[in-house]
Amino acid sequence: MTAAAKGNAIRVAVVGCGEFGRNHARVYREIERATLAGVFDADGSRAAKFAKEFNTRVFPSLEALRDQIGRDIEAARALF
Repeated sequence: MTAAAKGNAIRVAVVGCGEFGRNHARVYREIERATLAGVFDADGSRAAKFAKEFNTRVFPSLEALRDQIGRDIEAARALF
């Protein structure tokens, strides 16, 4: 059972900081039990701007993000 299903907080990440990623981040921000744990985008400057807007961190690589899944992050949404 996931943390969200148990009623606990869930930490999520967004991969891809375009318009779809922005929409997902906006929705996560509105969900009481969700926290945006970080973002990744192939364009580092776009990821940095996005992270600043949503008050989160930038993962330097997909591998770095993947290493946090199960530790710090429960779900990641890839948007290409």
